[in-house]
Amino acid sequence: MNNGPMQRAVRSVFNAEPDARLTVREVAARIYPDRETIGVTETNTTNRILRQLAPVLGLTRVRVGHEGGAWKHVWGLGK
Repeated sequence: MNNGPMQRAVRSVFNAEPDARLTVREVAARIYPDRETIGVTETNTTNRILRQLAPVLGLTRVRVGHEGGAWKHVWGLGK
């Protein structure tokens, strides 16, 4: 797997906050700190990276609620 800057940023988010349960938008906000708004491009890229790194880092995705007509999922390190 290519270990590019975005993958390293996602790794650092979960290394810094191992007990955190974050939505894709929250992870995107941490890896794109210079952006005023997080849009579809950022969330799609972040979601793709999370899915790629999930088996490597031991990330799990959990459905936590229904919000605005869509399910809300959070990512975190599995215990």
